[in-house]
Amino acid sequence: MSDSLTREPPVLRWGSEHEPFQREGQPAITEMSACSTTAEYAAGHLGFYGYLRVANRICIRIAGVGIFDLPDQCWWDSYESQEPPGDVVRAALEEEGFSDF
Repeated sequence: MSDSLTREPPVLRWGSEHEPFQREGQPAITEMSACSTTAEYAAGHLGFYGYLRVANRICIRIAGVGIFDLPDQCWWDSYESQEPPGDVVRAALEEEGFSDF
């Protein structure tokens, strides 16, 4: 696995309905404007929206597809359990047969 794909900043703040998600050394995701699909899925929950955005970026970087291109995943459960987005993405990709990461 490429070292650049495994090193991700740890989560600094998980956020909440009105507080943003943030990874260490990265700006907080404070607006739900970048992706309407993600905003709709997050249903107004700012922390969850940021988590999904990070997971989506990781997924695209690793596999060239976004999280909404994969079969259903329990993203809310992963967020509430405070599972790092990279770990959840990798597990989802492995279930779909991706192995080159």
